[in-house]
Amino acid sequence: MRVLHQKIHHHLKLQHHQHTGKVLHHRHTSYRGLAVVFAFAGLAMVAVTVAGRVAADSLVSVQAMVAPPVPTAAAIITQPADGAKLTKSSLLVLGSCPIVSPQVVVQIVVDDNSVGSAVCDSNNDFSLPITLSGGAHTLVTKTYTIISRPGPIGTPVHITVPTNMASKTSPSPVALYTSNPLSYLGDDRAASWTGTVSGGTPPYHIHIDWDDGKQDNITSNSGNQSFGHAYIRLASYNALITVADSAGHATSQQFAVGAYTLAAAKTSLTAYRTSVVTPATLFGLYGMFLTAVSVSGIVWVEAKHTARHRVALSQA
Repeated sequence: MRVLHQKIHHHLKLQHHQHTGKVLHHRHTSYRGLAVVFAFAGLAMVAVTVAGRVAADSLVSVQAMVAPPVPTAAAIITQPADGAKLTKSSLLVLGSCPIVSPQVVVQIVVDDNSVGSAVCDSNNDFSLPITLSGGAHTLVTKTYTIISRPGPIGTPVHITVPTNMASKTSPSPVALYTSNPLSYLGDDRAASWTGTVSGGTPPYHIHIDWDDGKQDNITSNSGNQSFGHAYIRLASYNALITVADSAGHATSQQFAVGAYTLAAAKTSLTAYRTSVVTPATLFGLYGMFLTAVSVSGIVWVEAKHTARHRVALSQA
C-alpha cells in the first residue's frame, strides 16, 4: 500500500510540474536548442556588422581629378626635314602627335630655347610658326599632357638658315621667352602667360591674339611680362604673342592654352545601398544579444541549482 501511495504521489508531482510550469529536474530540461539559437544569433550579428561597414563605405562619394595619361611616344617633326636648308627665316613647323586622349601639347625647343607650343588637333597633328636667325639650328619636340605632365622628347631635326636671310622679324635683337610650356584652363577658364622680353629698344609693343576672337594690345618698357585672359568656352587654344620694339624689330611666339574638359576630368565614385546599419543600431543589437545571453545563463544556473536541491531532498 505504501509503494502504491508513493507511485501515485510521484505521478501527481510530475503532472503538477507540467501544468504549473515549475522547473523540472535538470535531466528533463535541454539547453542544446537554446545554444544553437544563440550561435546563429551571434553569426547574424557578425554578418550585420560586416554589411553595415560595407554599406557605409559604399556611400562615400569622391570627386577626383583624373590625370590624363602621359604619352609613351614623342611628337615627330615632319616639316622641315632633317638637314633642310631654308630660304627664309620664318617657317611653319608641322608634325604628328602621339595618339592619346585627350590630345597633348607639343613644345618646340630650338637650341635649348623654347620658341612656342601648340595643342594637337583632332587629327593628332600640330603646327607652330617660328622665326629663326641665320645659322645652324637644332629643333626638338617636347610633349606634355594637357595639365603639363612631361612626356618623351622627340628626335632632333637639324636645319640651316642662311645668314643673309635674317630680317627685322628675326628673334634678334628682340627675343621672347617663357618658362611654362602651356597654360592650363581650370574651372574659372582663366589663362596666363608669364615671360620675359629681352633685347631691342624699349618701349615694347605687344599684341596678343587669344585665338577666341579677342585681342589685346599693350605697350610696356619692362622686360618682365605677365598676361591674362578669361575664356568664355572651356576648350583648347593656340594664342599668339607678337612683340615689336621701337626700332621695328619683332618676334612672335605661339602659346598653347590647354583645357581638360570637366566631363573627362572629374569622376564621381559613388555607390549606393538600399539600407545602412548605423553604429547606434549595431550597439543596440549587440546590447540586446548580450542581455539575452546573460539572462539565459542566469536562468540556467538557477535551474541547475534548484534541480540539485530537489535531488538532495528526495534522497534525504
